[in-house]
Formats: sequence, C-alpha cells, structure tokens
Amino acid sequence: MAEYETATKVVVTGEDTAIDPKRDAGTPTGYNALSAGANGQVKGTADADRASLQTLLHDKDQVIGLGAGNDLFVFSNSDGQNKTINGIVDGGVGDDQVYFAGELSDYYFTIRSDGGIKAQYILDDSGTGGAAVTLRNFESFTFRGIDQDGVNHLNRTLTYDELLAAIHQSNPDALQA
Repeated sequence: MAEYETATKVVVTGEDTAIDPKRDAGTPTGYNALSAGANGQVKGTADADRASLQTLLHDKDQVIGLGAGNDLFVFSNSDGQNKTINGIVDGGVGDDQVYFAGELSDYYFTIRSDGGIKAQYILDDSGTGGAAVTLRNFESFTFRGIDQDGVNHLNRTLTYDELLAAIHQSNPDALQA
C-alpha cells in the first residue's frame, strides 16, 4: 500500500459558503436517484443524476458513468467506512459536483495519470483507509464543514483546478500512474 500524506496540510483557496444555522446543511436535493438495473449495472441519464457510495457498492463493477446532466456524487462518511468500496465515478458532460460529507482533512487524495482524483476516506487517527473512489470529469468539490463540536459551520467548495493545486501543495508526489 502506498504512503499518502493526510490532507490536513492542504491550503485551500476559494470561497466558503455560509450555512444557514436554521436549516439542515445536508446533502443537496433535486436529483434523480440511480439504482442498479437488471444486469447489476448503474447507468446515468441525460438529466441531473445523484449517486452515492451505496449506489457504487450496488453496481456489479463499481464503475458508474453519470451521463450528460448536471450530476451529483455524494461521498458520505458513514458509508466511507466500508473498505470494500473501491470504484470509479465519471461525471460525464455537464456541471458535475462531488459532495463530501466531511471536511477536506477527512480524506487522502491521489491524482491519477488520467486526470481523475482518487479520494479515500480516513477511518481513524492511524491513517487506516476506508472507501476509495476515483472521480473523473467533475467540476466542483464541496466539503461539509462540521467542526469537532459537531456544529455545522462553513461548506467549502473548490473547483477541479483548486483541488488539484491543494493536493500538489500538500503532497508534490501525489501523482499516481
């Protein structure tokens, strides 16, 4: 297993999005939920699709192409503890977003040679890795701001280029073949 630096050293630029404390700052809504078809594969549509780690787990190949809409992939921390998830999600065309239910420092990041970003959930302080997903063709990455006190503070959204820069800055050797 390769050694990775934790993302705690990542310096983030970009805008924070304030969270309304009177409203749940949970997962964005208004997307078509996907499920596996008769052949055990999950396929995106031309509309706005939503997939998650659970969707990926139910796909027989753990490879999902979301299609042509403005899609969303949700990386939840509870499902991130599942070590059997190691898949690929392609946002396809459109303005696609990844929504991480944790903070930036909750994940290891590796830049793939094909331009994809592999995100792996950190299970504990020893750096044990949980679910891992290679993300391709996504334009933005939102991290939910939950502090140690359990209170929602700020969501942080980065563009693809901003996330790449932050990964390179924290670990110049993050490129993987």
